[in-house]
Amino acid sequence: MHGRSRESMKARLLWLMLCMAGHVPLRVLRGIARLLVPVLIRTRWREKRVSELNLERCLPELSVTERKRLLRESLYHVLCSAFELPRLWTRPVAGLMREIEQIEGGELLTAALESGQGVLIAAPHLGAWELLNLYLAEQREIGVLYRAPHRPWLEAVMNKARSRSRAVPIRAEAAAVRAILKRLSQGGMVGILPDQKPKQGEGEFAPMFGIDAMTMTLFPKLAQKPAVQVLFAFVLRTERGFALHIRAPEPLVRDTRSLNQNLERCAHTDLAQYQWSYKRYSMRPPGEARIWPGAKFYP
Repeated sequence: MHGRSRESMKARLLWLMLCMAGHVPLRVLRGIARLLVPVLIRTRWREKRVSELNLERCLPELSVTERKRLLRESLYHVLCSAFELPRLWTRPVAGLMREIEQIEGGELLTAALESGQGVLIAAPHLGAWELLNLYLAEQREIGVLYRAPHRPWLEAVMNKARSRSRAVPIRAEAAAVRAILKRLSQGGMVGILPDQKPKQGEGEFAPMFGIDAMTMTLFPKLAQKPAVQVLFAFVLRTERGFALHIRAPEPLVRDTRSLNQNLERCAHTDLAQYQWSYKRYSMRPPGEARIWPGAKFYP
């Protein structure tokens, strides 16, 4: 009992801190992020080292100067994602929606929602995906698949923030697939981060940026279900706010290879805003040299 009380206190304290930080204006947060980049670029910060290696391996066609410039911009967006989170989790949704200055492909989402079919949204680790969740939930109730953090009290805070509108968290566990299929079969909407590394046995290797990446098989399987429409969506930062992008898959998502082709196409919209700090390539095929110290071979 005492342990649960302590966990609850941690959650309340974190929520209070998030609410306080959420009042900082967007322009101030971004200004702080810009000031910190030159400092962090000289450190061994984990996100900096991971991003540097990913950019070197995934974009070898760029010159050293171009990759360094891209690294600086990428780290700026990593900081922005962190600094913007309290606002996106605690501020009134109506005000946050007004910060979306541009919408590309909104008619695709409208048509999909009006079709009566299930709508499967692929939301890559690109730009401000937390804001994307809020926008989609404003259009219609959406089930959002997520991987639970190790600390239960942190999960409680995360779900409280994401459930402020019509977002329904779906924990990535055994019952998740049934919940997703039920929602889609009833003409509902589901959002998934398809470039998140799957657990062992839930994915296969497929190329992305020319390198084999462990890729979830769940999304292509769902995409091929009858009466399911697939859309790719992401929110990019603009000078003063955000821009929403919604796209039809090209090519159609039939397997993990075509899924990654679409993800790569989305990332090329603004390479600096893709999350290069994520260890997407830590799992390697049998016999392949490790990209990261301690990387896992598969299976």
